[in-house]
Amino acid sequence: MALSLKAYNLLREKIITLELEPGEPLDEKRIEKEFGLGRTPVREAILKLEADNLVDVFPGKGTYVKQITLKGVRDLLQALLILERSVIQLTLLNITPEQISEIRSVHEEIKEAIRERDSLRITNYNSQFHRLIAKASNNEYLATYIQKIRVEEQRLAFLCFSKEVSAAYPLKEHFEQVIEQHSNIIACLEKKEAQRLDEEMVNHNRLFHRRIFGYLESYLLEEVGIRSTSRKRSYA
Repeated sequence: MALSLKAYNLLREKIITLELEPGEPLDEKRIEKEFGLGRTPVREAILKLEADNLVDVFPGKGTYVKQITLKGVRDLLQALLILERSVIQLTLLNITPEQISEIRSVHEEIKEAIRERDSLRITNYNSQFHRLIAKASNNEYLATYIQKIRVEEQRLAFLCFSKEVSAAYPLKEHFEQVIEQHSNIIACLEKKEAQRLDEEMVNHNRLFHRRIFGYLESYLLEEVGIRSTSRKRSYA
């Protein structure tokens, strides 16, 4: 594995799991020391994270984990819904039985991760589930745009899959709905049911919307961005 990719994967996971908190500065020299890497691979990793919209780089001021705002979340979910509703029509035309089988296998991995309550695995496999649907469209541009948004969305998904919002909407109920909706999406792909598939994708987006905004509005109000300044950050 290239050193820059190693640094990217390590930092990306810490951002997704909120171990590196929104608004937190990234100390490149400390990252170099703790990862045992030189300046170039760390710098390349940060540039890739910036391209993924996970960090903000301010020349002369430093690099910070990107904040999560209500407007940013709304914009992301709106863009994701528009793109995925567009791509599924092409997916229905181009998807192969082998691709459906691969999507189903990932769905089984999601269910296993849910049983084990492994929030990071759930997040990663959920993203893979949707990226495979986009890839099956056989449209490189649409699949690339969706993949880019899905990378940024993973941080929100981790919040959804790891935090209780309220007793009125427990995580167990959320997972049950995710599994049901994913099963319905697969069935629509197999049966080539365009209208129903569109409805399922809209409902799935609404489910995520309700979960993430329930969390943000209940706990964080206008912005997630509280970072600890009382302890030394470890990147390793």
